[in-house]
Amino acid sequence: ERFVSLAVIMVPVLAGASDERVGTLEIALAAGALGATVGPIGTVTALMHERFRERRANILLALGFATLGAFTVGTLFALQLGWFGMLAGGFLGIGLGWNRVAQNRMRVEGTRANFGVTLPLVAAFALVLAAAPLFEMDYADIAPFAVCAGGLAALLALRLLLQHDVREGPAQIGEMVRFGLPLSLGAAAVWVVGSADRYLIGWLIDLDAVGVYAPLYRVSMMFSGAASTLVVWWRAESLRIGSDWSHSRLRHFVNIALPATVLGGLLAWWPFTEVLARLVDHPRGEIAAVVAWLLVSVVAWTLASGILIPLVTSSASQGVAIAWTAAAVVNIGLNLLVIPRFGLPGAAAATAAAQAAAALVSYRMLVRWRQRNAP
Repeated sequence: ERFVSLAVIMVPVLAGASDERVGTLEIALAAGALGATVGPIGTVTALMHERFRERRANILLALGFATLGAFTVGTLFALQLGWFGMLAGGFLGIGLGWNRVAQNRMRVEGTRANFGVTLPLVAAFALVLAAAPLFEMDYADIAPFAVCAGGLAALLALRLLLQHDVREGPAQIGEMVRFGLPLSLGAAAVWVVGSADRYLIGWLIDLDAVGVYAPLYRVSMMFSGAASTLVVWWRAESLRIGSDWSHSRLRHFVNIALPATVLGGLLAWWPFTEVLARLVDHPRGEIAAVVAWLLVSVVAWTLASGILIPLVTSSASQGVAIAWTAAAVVNIGLNLLVIPRFGLPGAAAATAAAQAAAALVSYRMLVRWRQRNAP
């Protein structure tokens, strides 16, 4: 999914598209990501929970929420881009939302199967990208529909890769929404932390500045793909083995994740800066500063996500909403203060500060939960 998001931005950059065009695509992509995140109302993540994952009705419910919510939210948040931009945001949301349903269902089945679900998304995107010149179509105009096709392919792969039959059963809507709604609110707040900077850059500066920031952000966030392998493993094992295991092993996760992400960020900073300096017409010093702050934000995100997982496995999903809402408030407030003064590096620093706030609040909430539930 991260490679697809990167390609949506980087192919126009490599083809010499205008900064305004790249900025428009970036905002459509951000809107689609929000639609894919909020649309399922938390049911996508709920499907990973032991209580819900073996109900066919629940999977269909998640798909319904993903389709309706992703398209609605994706189009609304792309209103300023015109009709095509709205459709791009909506279809990106549907494709990513379908893929996330398949991904999360397969995470409880095994990581190999999960890879098999993700692969069709990338494959469909690559095929449409390769075929676009044959039909004399602009890549940027067809990319959202390729992502949607990739999501559909992922659902077909999901059906083929299921290792166990899914039982028929009641939808458990009430319990699922009680568990999933805080996750959905938290996911929306995560989107604010990760995407509001582009909207605010476009508002406080212009779309050309968004077009410069977009490749810096997307390339730097590829590091989060490596870091998220730790978080995904930690989440899958915690949900599979149980809350007691995740509470007892949290220190072990931090001892692995913190040095690994810090070292990875240090190693990635200079190569990422060099590559982006050759691609983006912008001062090298500012590029290096943006990349550095974004890599710091990935380290903080990894810790915050890992700390919250024991709360989720204990069904205390409201912690996700509280921690990331606090981070979103920090992010918006800082962006409004620093973007006019420091420009793009200020936006990246605000993202890092918000992720750090999420980690601190998450840790405090976990300590309180343990104190309340101590035997």
